[in-house]
Amino acid sequence: KSSTGHFGTGIYATCKEPQLFGSKEAVLFNNHWPRAVGVHEGSDQRHASTLLARGCPDAGPQDARNRPVCDAILSDESRRSLADYCVPLLVPQRFAYNIWERLPPDLIGWCPGCNRWGEKQWSGRDLWVIQAAPSAINIRESKVQIARRRVARLHNSKGPQHADTLLHVSELAWLLKSAGEYAEAEPLFRQELRATEEQLGPTHPDTLTSVDNLAGLLKAMGVFDEAERLYQRALDGSKQKLGPNHPDTLTSLNNLAGLLKATGKLEEAEALYRQALKGSKETLGPRHPDTLTSMNNLAGLLQARGGVLDAEDLYRTVLRAREETLGLTDLHTLRSVSSLAACVAQRGGDVEGENLCRRAYVTAHSVLGPSHPETAFYLSDLTEFISKLGRVDEAAAIRKNHELGGPPLGRGGRP
Repeated sequence: KSSTGHFGTGIYATCKEPQLFGSKEAVLFNNHWPRAVGVHEGSDQRHASTLLARGCPDAGPQDARNRPVCDAILSDESRRSLADYCVPLLVPQRFAYNIWERLPPDLIGWCPGCNRWGEKQWSGRDLWVIQAAPSAINIRESKVQIARRRVARLHNSKGPQHADTLLHVSELAWLLKSAGEYAEAEPLFRQELRATEEQLGPTHPDTLTSVDNLAGLLKAMGVFDEAERLYQRALDGSKQKLGPNHPDTLTSLNNLAGLLKATGKLEEAEALYRQALKGSKETLGPRHPDTLTSMNNLAGLLQARGGVLDAEDLYRTVLRAREETLGLTDLHTLRSVSSLAACVAQRGGDVEGENLCRRAYVTAHSVLGPSHPETAFYLSDLTEFISKLGRVDEAAAIRKNHELGGPPLGRGGRP
């Protein structure tokens, strides 16, 4: 069970029969493949993440360039026994998330096959996340069931095209999307779009919102070609109807840029992100939350393209503005701290990177609580960072202390 994993909170499993892997080694590679994090002088040169960064990050264990990564995984004594036996799990399908088909609800927004940093996994990796926390699931399931009954009742009493029916169709679609039930959500988003097109016309702002909503679902499903066409349609319609700097147009710019980034069209994505940021500064001001989001998006794109120093400058600007406008403990501020930590680490800033990771974890632990998903993510960031620096025992002590409910440990594993 993982509360700090790369793919969200839950029990990590595989759907393949053990014999299909062919060896225990293949099981360990599938279950414990690392992230590729930037290589610098302070890195532990034997750590699997460092070795993957030197190898071929886009490939898996079959690539000869990643043989050192495989050796590092197999040499980790703490993992040697983790492929000795298999524990069968039988759970309702709605609680099981195949990372290639639908991500868990706490990773909604990323494309299928990506971890929580948006990094695509190697083809052939078989990984499922089982999320069955009774309280969260019961609440979510209850909301969905109530929404289903409400839509059915309105459909029969007022008709499928009535405004009240469509309002609740949209509500149900969003609930299903948030639960990862994409197959059931898709026809509802399409129904909403058809109805708004018929009633309001193809370029009405509400119709364009429906276009954008369907595109977002298709992106989450990995249907990138249609999602791109819909995002482009929403952007073109918004420019024509509302103007190039209207907030809805700027949102459409960011949405299309995000899809282009996810599909590897980084140069096109950068141009759109810059356009969105420029328009947001002019229309909303340099410290507006939407402007800071646009700036953060551009920073992430620049970081992905290797422009670490330019990205760092933007991340610092966003963090300062959020600290001053939202406060030190706001969730958006903490996410900025985490983003800056990753960027600083990429260019070799070990001390500052660790301090930022620790700040995010300690603050989230205090404000959100130890069991909050965000706290779990920041714990993962901190322990991975420390492990990569070669302080594996200290990272293990921090994880163990967290699991036992203790207050966050300081540097060196000290209280």
